[in-house]
Amino acid sequence: MIVDESYPLGWPRFAAFLNSADNYAMFRRFGTAHCRVLLHLMADLEQLEKELDQLDESDSLNGELAQRLRSNVWKKGSCPKKKILLEQMRVKLGQYDDLLLKDCHLRGLPSPHNGDFWNVFSWMWACKPLEDGQNDFFFRYDDFVASKPTRSNVFESFVESILRRCPRMWIMHSQDQAENQADHDVRYYPRPVIVAIGKIIAVCVAVTILMTPVLVLYLTEVNSNGIAGIVLAFCLAFACLMSSFGGNVSTVFVATCTYCAVLVVFMGSVQNTSND
Repeated sequence: MIVDESYPLGWPRFAAFLNSADNYAMFRRFGTAHCRVLLHLMADLEQLEKELDQLDESDSLNGELAQRLRSNVWKKGSCPKKKILLEQMRVKLGQYDDLLLKDCHLRGLPSPHNGDFWNVFSWMWACKPLEDGQNDFFFRYDDFVASKPTRSNVFESFVESILRRCPRMWIMHSQDQAENQADHDVRYYPRPVIVAIGKIIAVCVAVTILMTPVLVLYLTEVNSNGIAGIVLAFCLAFACLMSSFGGNVSTVFVATCTYCAVLVVFMGSVQNTSND
């Protein structure tokens, strides 16, 4: 990861740094500010709705004006205040709906990875591209979202946490990148490398959790209670493993049932063999 130093120090170079890696594209969603504006818009709409209901009620009680409630054509003598209220409601509703939908979308975006956020914060702390007080928004980690969602499971997070505790390694960046790195506290590991190592660990764990009970049941003589305990323990471990991958409840349930069925079938075959 190389930050183009041709950009002037300040907002231009800060923007270039955030754009240097997809993991660094993170921004505040201003959740409290969104809620504050939405609340005020909601209160304004509530007041407009009450005024419109009062006009409708007044027209319904006056026989000569009741026809206003049955026609959408504004004739001479129609209530101009009602037309103004409807126009104001149309504008406010457009603002309210637009902001509400955008806020819902922002809330659906994931939070940035802890390591990525710390890298950006470390770069800002070392390079100081902004004046004091201009970077206060970075003290609100809980309000940040990643503009590009990156699917990460427990194994990838584990790999990245281990790499960050180790000395700089060859997978971090090339020698040219290391020479051009402005801040040596910023560590960027290529995402494909993290994913590959995470998959290798996941495969090893999956094979282990699948084969260990089979080998235990096949190589040792265990009574029925012991076999039941082994099956229960490994079913629980398998369910936890599935949950770590972010699976929903139904997926974890079906996969665990399938795994349990395989163990039960093998347990039955082992018992039959031992009886023979």
